[in-house]
Amino acid sequence: MRTNRLLAIGVIAGVVLAGGAYGASAAKTNVATARHAGAAFRVALLNPGTKNDGSWGQAVDQGALNGAKAVGAQASLVDLLETPAQYQQQGAAYAKKGYDLVIVANGSDPQVVTALAKQFPKTWFCEVAATIANPPKNVCTINLTYYDGDFLAGALAGMVSKTGHVGEIGGYSFPQLNWEMNGFALGARYVNPNIKISSAYVNTWTDVGVTRSAAQAQIAAGADVIFSATDQATQGIYAAAQAKGNTYAISQYFDTHSQAPSVVLTSVVFGLPQAIANVIKLAKSGQLKNTNYLMNYQQGSARLAPFYGLAPKVVTPAIQKRLKAIEAMIVSGKLKVPALAAEKAGETYPLSKLPPAPKA
Repeated sequence: MRTNRLLAIGVIAGVVLAGGAYGASAAKTNVATARHAGAAFRVALLNPGTKNDGSWGQAVDQGALNGAKAVGAQASLVDLLETPAQYQQQGAAYAKKGYDLVIVANGSDPQVVTALAKQFPKTWFCEVAATIANPPKNVCTINLTYYDGDFLAGALAGMVSKTGHVGEIGGYSFPQLNWEMNGFALGARYVNPNIKISSAYVNTWTDVGVTRSAAQAQIAAGADVIFSATDQATQGIYAAAQAKGNTYAISQYFDTHSQAPSVVLTSVVFGLPQAIANVIKLAKSGQLKNTNYLMNYQQGSARLAPFYGLAPKVVTPAIQKRLKAIEAMIVSGKLKVPALAAEKAGETYPLSKLPPAPKA
């Protein structure tokens, strides 16, 4: 297990990198509160997912619960939030109740966090997967180098693919999610510069049918490994892959092997629980700062889940050896995966800017 610490860096002026978007329709919210004996410090986490979705939502809720338990705080979890208005309403409600910290686990609309912080200067507001330029003094942001883990996932897909064609499906197109999509595409090209990449955004986190149709289209075009940058809707990719045969999926946020053992090649598991728990600890101790907290790969930002029954037949010893060599380059700093925010930038980024890939 890598050491999971947060590295504080200065806020990047003039740049807004968003993450965890929401859909257009309103959703019914779920609210849960965990209290610990003598708790005086109170934290609320606002989340687009749920505590048991096996994805982003579960990871961030787990982080809030773990952090609150560690410091004896009270944690209130509000799930299934989609629109900016819902985040504004819930954030204001908890600030009015005197909560010490409100964490917005959705970086698509930093303006909401900024507005809340100005309205409630005595409450700390921290946003996950966003970098806010010139934020109010009671704002922090939480980021991880998602693209490092996604680069490894792409390299794995590029080596496993028998057709020389991989696909990627994202929930929404915005900078932070594009980090993930681009990391995967660049990793696939790194090991196979001639690989073909199909990329699609389905504008949903939860619609399995829409995502299945997108995956079926990519499979029909020749893709035999599909990367998911969406949440519960990833089930649609599993269904499409299972129906085709000899086709695989790579998920994110949680180890989803048990959801579809025959097709889940691996999962990119992020250090979201640790990152959020650490921010709660800093806030409780009075050490939270008006900055961007960044967890990098060496500190546990991402890892690939085991290959389970798909090794060694699909993920062969030779593939595993080459993948470990690439990971070692990231750990040592020899290979620095770029954070590419523009849509499809990973498909055109010059490979000459990267060190040569280890030989097969």
